[in-house]
Amino acid sequence: MKAKNKVIGAFDLGASGGKFIVGIFDKGKFSTREIYRFINKPVNLYLGEKGKTVHKIYWNILSLYDELIVGLKKLKDFGIERLDSLGIDTWGTDGECFTKEGEIIGRVHNYRDHRLDRIRDKLFKIIPERELFELTGVPSYPFNEVNQLFWLAKKRPSLLKLADFFLPITSIFYYYLGGARICEYTWASTTQLLDPFKKNWRKKIFEKIKAPLSIMPRIVMPGTKIGSLHREIAREIGINQFQLIATAAHDTACAYAAAPIEKEENSLIISSGTWSLVGKLIPSPLINEDVYRGHFTNEGGLGNIRFLKNVMGTWILQELRRVWKEKDKKELSWDQIVKMAKKGEKFFAFIDPDNGLFYNPGNMENAIKEFCKKTGQKIPRSRETILRIVYESLALKYQLTNAMIEEITGKKNKTVHVIGGGANSVLLNQFTAGATGLPVIAGPIEATAIGNILIQAKTLGIIKSMKETRRLIKDSFPLKAYKPEEIFVWRKAMESFKKEVKWKRE
Repeated sequence: MKAKNKVIGAFDLGASGGKFIVGIFDKGKFSTREIYRFINKPVNLYLGEKGKTVHKIYWNILSLYDELIVGLKKLKDFGIERLDSLGIDTWGTDGECFTKEGEIIGRVHNYRDHRLDRIRDKLFKIIPERELFELTGVPSYPFNEVNQLFWLAKKRPSLLKLADFFLPITSIFYYYLGGARICEYTWASTTQLLDPFKKNWRKKIFEKIKAPLSIMPRIVMPGTKIGSLHREIAREIGINQFQLIATAAHDTACAYAAAPIEKEENSLIISSGTWSLVGKLIPSPLINEDVYRGHFTNEGGLGNIRFLKNVMGTWILQELRRVWKEKDKKELSWDQIVKMAKKGEKFFAFIDPDNGLFYNPGNMENAIKEFCKKTGQKIPRSRETILRIVYESLALKYQLTNAMIEEITGKKNKTVHVIGGGANSVLLNQFTAGATGLPVIAGPIEATAIGNILIQAKTLGIIKSMKETRRLIKDSFPLKAYKPEEIFVWRKAMESFKKEVKWKRE
């Protein structure tokens, strides 16, 4: 790494909160500093539609943009007068159309909005699910952008007629900051609208869903320079017109870039947070029967493919915590949650974290009890046991996914890397080591922001390759190792897990 005394900004926006972190490269060393953190709270509206009251969920996009500006203004509080570049990452779906004058059309829907609950049934009559997978290498999820555009074309054609261009949620911020109209490749790869081999939009899909291909922005590769900060914004903030770099816009791609792996072919990576993205890096897309039936996805990476499966993560725990807060009028700390889970009865029952019951229920505790009842298991009564069921089931689902990945790729994994906020979860990481029978390396915790920064650093010539970033991460951030314990107990639990959740390859 060359000592360049550079300062790089990363705006990392997640479904529940965002943060602005800078990476500092000084005298051959790399460090990060958190500048600003804020809550991202969706807006719930109840609107009249066809004589019914409909629950709608939106992102407050202008409020989020304002939080970005607040973060930039706070740089001076840390003695930082200038930035060399800024990159933005978010989740891998949601966006909005704009008029030719640059006015946003409507509100940006949240991916959990109920308008998508049954839209796929209609889509599959036009494009069969299997064909859509073969065209894109991506499995069908309700939140995929193809479903959102299809809904817009079918249910709001008058709005679509006004559209001059579409922007992903990440790119909306770049557009407001500097005017760029782009879609970064790793984000595009999750939409079910992209050719995974040619890396361009699939014309056939747009024709089928009757959405104009002309509104889609050009696709750029991660690390592309896309302009600089508007002069007027720079003056308002009192900062230089720094470069805008399209880092990996999909937060998971950034996180995977920060996994300090030794060998790609032998490393399982779990980007652990609200969702758990369980997978590994492979050279090119895998599109076959096993991949389709296993519901695996081929998402774009940095010269590779993130072959992974979306597994529900800490969302279930977050929702339990929320429900209990409403009931008790006080919030449990995460330390209290862990202590309670440790007291719960071991392997009392199991849930499939990916069952539709847990996607967006009004009451997560009731959903867990309902699942146990429907699968003929004992119904947990205590909060302690409910929590333990969730932690154990998550670890077992990780191992089930790991086994499928090994079978499909023909490569055995030797190490599990847990990155992101879940790297802090000592209990889940220890359970994961036991369930997989593999050593777990946890960290870095801020993997997404770190990956965001390092991709920009490569563009700026501070580092030469992504392999160099892995060494740099090991030298710069604390990592924690977990050895597998009670392996045979976990293997026995896995057999019960498969049986009780009625798991099958399909």
